[in-house]
Amino acid sequence: MEPPFLAESGSRVVVGPQAIIEAVDVIRSAGREKEFLEAYAAAGLRLEIPAEFVNFLKTFIFGRQLHKNNMMAAAVVKSMTCPKADG
Repeated sequence: MEPPFLAESGSRVVVGPQAIIEAVDVIRSAGREKEFLEAYAAAGLRLEIPAEFVNFLKTFIFGRQLHKNNMMAAAVVKSMTCPKADG
């Protein structure tokens, strides 16, 4: 396989939620979540998400009552930002 195509540094890339879900699934299923988070922190990156998406996520979780059986979901609904946010 060839090395991945990389976006130009400093540019913005539009990514749909399915791509994010699939990427997270790949990392988790490989047992590399901790390694990924450590590498992310070491790279000094910060993920900025539009408020509209955060509000959509909270409304989706709350509207489907997902926060009632999941402490992380409840924390997401209650917080101004999502829990475990860097910076």
